[in-house]
Amino acid sequence: MLAFDVGGSHIAAARVAGDAVVGRAEVAVDPDAGAEEILERWRQVGSQAASGQPLAGIAVAFPRPFDYVHGICRTRHKFAALYGCDLRQRLAAAFVLPPAAVRFCNDADAFLIGALHGEGLRSEPRAMGITLGTGLGSAFWAGGGMVETGPGVPPEGEIYCLPWRDGTLEDALSTRAIVRAYAALGGETASVQTIAARAAAGEPRALETWRNFGAELGAGLGPIVAAFQPAVILLGGNISRAAALFAPAAEKALAKAAPLRLRPVAGLDTAALLGAARACFPSV
Repeated sequence: MLAFDVGGSHIAAARVAGDAVVGRAEVAVDPDAGAEEILERWRQVGSQAASGQPLAGIAVAFPRPFDYVHGICRTRHKFAALYGCDLRQRLAAAFVLPPAAVRFCNDADAFLIGALHGEGLRSEPRAMGITLGTGLGSAFWAGGGMVETGPGVPPEGEIYCLPWRDGTLEDALSTRAIVRAYAALGGETASVQTIAARAAAGEPRALETWRNFGAELGAGLGPIVAAFQPAVILLGGNISRAAALFAPAAEKALAKAAPLRLRPVAGLDTAALLGAARACFPSV
């Protein structure tokens, strides 16, 4: 099985067999590039990961909006050149497979499914997945499967657009929020990675930035957690690599809503690939 995880500026691919993710490869992609350039980069990284091995099928984790049943891209804010493209047909042709062997799922759902498998938490009664990066992804698990309705679950499980303070949750819980907060404390404009490195070295401004981010994360998720009552929140996305700097403050804030664990995922680079395969081909 060949799995793809399509992000805002990259495409990752790997072969998945059971819970094993093999031959992971990643390629940078310009989300504003033309359709043929994007698809060629996609084919290249897939071929690298496949490494000449025969393929039984292809599983793709892709962000909304997307027609997952028919494989039609509906995004305009990134990969706009793929809007309306029948990716099932294009990928089937590129990898010489029947169209029915190419399937799609939501990227946040794939992350949570893969994280639960990889972390040995499939028996959890209720769990959330949160991906922190340039955007804010979310997914909800209950009763042994993904849910998109119910107490604490917004439509389609999407929390990024929920109102928060003077904007949305994504405005407060994403890369741009951390960069902006650090600059406001007197630091220059710096990348999240740089701010994390400075915090690890003990810089007070950077440490305060991360503590404040954690408190905001806990406050923003609090009403959702209080209603949904998950036992664990699994963290993904590049910001989660700095979880040691913000998780304690987030857990302290979340304790007011429900007792739970806030857990960064060990298999951060492979969770969505494993989850895509599991979501798209559950019987394999």
